[in-house]
Amino acid sequence: MATFDLALRYWPLLANGLLLTVWVSLAGIALALVAAIPLAACKHSRRTLRRLPAAGLVEALRNAPFIVVLFLVHFGLPRLGVRLAAWESGIIALALYGSAYFAEVLLAAYRAVPMGQTEAARSLGLSQWAVLRLVVGPQMMGVGLPPARVIAIMLLKESAILSVIAVPELTHATLRIQAETFDTLGTFIITAALYWLLATALGGLLGRFDHGASERRRSTLRGSAVARRYLALDGFRR
Repeated sequence: MATFDLALRYWPLLANGLLLTVWVSLAGIALALVAAIPLAACKHSRRTLRRLPAAGLVEALRNAPFIVVLFLVHFGLPRLGVRLAAWESGIIALALYGSAYFAEVLLAAYRAVPMGQTEAARSLGLSQWAVLRLVVGPQMMGVGLPPARVIAIMLLKESAILSVIAVPELTHATLRIQAETFDTLGTFIITAALYWLLATALGGLLGRFDHGASERRRSTLRGSAVARRYLALDGFRR
């Protein structure tokens, strides 16, 4: 009961922190996905000058603790004359950190599609973009969405570290409440429950998207003339 009363009394502060957590997490995830596309493409490139720097950046980001990436962005960019608000630094750090993981997922999903399917699609006269959109892309989604969902939830939880640079998100609000009430256990029980709700909601949303994408892929295969021609050619090759 005391924990429930504490949550009610400080709910405005918790709600503001909760909303900011959602905002910076979603923005960081979206930017990470965008940045992961050219990063994965460069890492897959046959050109050494593209592949090696991309591979080095991915490995550096994946092997560094998030707080190190955050400090490099927040305290390093001002040395270069770029001054950002704390929440902006947090979003950029989340995007950089997540892009390395998303790039690995994209690359693994692309390589999971058999090369023979790409060759068969091209033999039908499809352009490279059409092959990616109609043949490779849908199969990549089936392979890549489950691990991407895990990474998105990971970035949501990593957003708690933004409290160390005074971003007033959920963990920062929790620390303020704990400093005022000295009720460490009750305060962090509330915060743990809120993070659990956020992670469950995000995971459920992405899970529904994954299910919907699977249904669309099946309906496309049933109704697409291109898919029927491709499957017929694939069967002939066997």
